Amino acid sequence: MNGEHKRSSADVMVTQTTLIKRLFILSVTGLMLMCGGCFSGMSVYAQNATSSNAQHAKKISGVVIDSNGEPIIGAAVLVQGTSVGVATDVDGKFSLDVPSNGKTLVVSYIGYDNQEVPITSSSQYKITLSGTNYALDEVVVTALGMKREKKALGYSVQDVKGDALIENRTANIATSLNGKVAGMNISATSIPGGSNRIVIRGNNSISGNNMPLVVVDGVPFDNTQGVDDATTNSWGTGFSDTGDGLSMLNPDDVESISILKGPSATALYGSRGGNGVILVTTKKGQGGKTLVSYNSNFTFENVMIQPEFQNEYGQGTGGAFDITSRNSWGPKMGTVVTDWTGQTRPLEAKNNDFSDFMNTGTSWTNSVDVTGSAAKMNYRVGLSNTTRKGVIPNNSLSKNNFSVRAGGEIIKNLTLDAKVNYTYQKGKGRPEFSASGFNPIFALIYTPRSINLHEMKNIFDEEGNILDWYSKPLTVVNNPYAATSLTGNQDVTNRVNGFASLTYDISSWLKAMVRFGGDTYGKKTEKWIRHGLISSSGYSDGRFSTGQYRGVL
Repeated sequence: MNGEHKRSSADVMVTQTTLIKRLFILSVTGLMLMCGGCFSGMSVYAQNATSSNAQHAKKISGVVIDSNGEPIIGAAVLVQGTSVGVATDVDGKFSLDVPSNGKTLVVSYIGYDNQEVPITSSSQYKITLSGTNYALDEVVVTALGMKREKKALGYSVQDVKGDALIENRTANIATSLNGKVAGMNISATSIPGGSNRIVIRGNNSISGNNMPLVVVDGVPFDNTQGVDDATTNSWGTGFSDTGDGLSMLNPDDVESISILKGPSATALYGSRGGNGVILVTTKKGQGGKTLVSYNSNFTFENVMIQPEFQNEYGQGTGGAFDITSRNSWGPKMGTVVTDWTGQTRPLEAKNNDFSDFMNTGTSWTNSVDVTGSAAKMNYRVGLSNTTRKGVIPNNSLSKNNFSVRAGGEIIKNLTLDAKVNYTYQKGKGRPEFSASGFNPIFALIYTPRSINLHEMKNIFDEEGNILDWYSKPLTVVNNPYAATSLTGNQDVTNRVNGFASLTYDISSWLKAMVRFGGDTYGKKTEKWIRHGLISSSGYSDGRFSTGQYRGVL
């Protein structure tokens, strides 16, 4: 009895569940059913309008269910090739008059695969729809530019779409990747057009290069940092950072970036890919009508983090004031002294922070893209201009990118794809590294806390002498404004990279491709120092130097 009672309870529960489910479906698809009723009415009219011989029409009925046997409410049942159709009712049932030329029923519903049912001599039909089970397979670009399904790979590949790079745009592609790729650490610089240090899955060498290989459209791309012979041993020797290869690319040209990690992923690139590979795939032309897109972006930046300094003690050492001291452990602020200006006044911590010297940096980017097709060829033309002003006074960068890409089937089974990109970049006033005597940041760090920076802003006094709080013969520039105004540098880079490839379809599963590509650039640098700025040997009369660099890959 208990067993029978349990079975009866289960039956009741199933019945209640089914009833609730039907009521829910009915409430959700009520509007569809109303539309179905209208559709049904129109189908009757269509039958009367198109069929002049009613005796040739055949009446059929049936039910539409899912794979679990539950009726599907509001499914569309249409006679293929005609306008005759109805929607199923709350029990999944339908009934319609099939014209004499009707051969097939097409049954469809959202979330299910369409079902085609041949119309036979039978007047009753039971039609089962299967739920769609489509999963979008993620396709990534792997070594040599080959596209593979991510799930089919036996190694780690992470893909970043081009849209993600321009949603929160930065002027440098590398900094746009920050936080988007697992295991990738990017040390960025705030200098416009500066280099970035990129490490994937930690350092592989304690003395060598740990930077990954950069490949653009299947062609190795020179991503050398600085480019002007600066190395990790160049700190304090007068070098400045003139940028790397990635900083010269146009983010609007990028379709996607794939990061290959581990030896299995980078095996095809040999030892050059030992630290990982960054694969950059640029955009292609789109078929159809000619489309023109314009993108403009403006950003500004300020110094967010700066060193913390004490403002309790002024210039001097051991509590005593010393006008030649670089330390800030002299008398307490408020003590009256005769300072470097010759004035007798209290020591004061005023206008002595980094933010009091630095400016608000700006970046303005404008780009135009034209895509279209002509005959069997697709093309894309891109033009971009970037103008940046750094937070350090007199530091600026201008960059122009021009790219052309075309491709298509030139003869049967033979496809051409070609691209050329030209970059012109001009940097001015790039600060020198670390302990260089001409680095304004170095001057800021070693300026006592009681020195008012704004009192040196005019650079020259009434007699034409350079303002400097340090009274002894100068071996370094202590006035940061003088370091950015009376010294300077400029670098101009012209860079061309591109490729051309031919692909022949031998069969549906076999292709042959040949690709030619290259990356070349030329850079000219200039550096000048005004006479009388410092008294070190070789600098008292000023200096002007030039350099030229060339890279071919």
